[in-house]
Amino acid sequence: LKADLLVARKAKDGAAATACRTLLAAVENAEAPPIDTTGAAAPATVGRLVDVARHELTEADLEAIVEHEMADRLDTIEQIAPFDRAAEIDVLRAEVAVLERYRS
Repeated sequence: LKADLLVARKAKDGAAATACRTLLAAVENAEAPPIDTTGAAAPATVGRLVDVARHELTEADLEAIVEHEMADRLDTIEQIAPFDRAAEIDVLRAEVAVLERYRS
């Protein structure tokens, strides 16, 4: 995915670059550890780095993320179609086509 992002950026393919970038961000967000909402005080981290274990995603998790990204774009297309915004729809369809490559 990171290699595809680099290729898309070099080719100046905005739709592919956006699709890869947002998919990478969604995966990284899914890997992030949960925020402690119990109100417990966090250990002091001033002046040092703290490594936190990230979640290991399964193939099913990754598939769900890709499906969600595609569904988000398809929903947006459906919402803006009545307003004759063909240029934006074309970009979103191109992004969906890129995301299709990452479906299992």
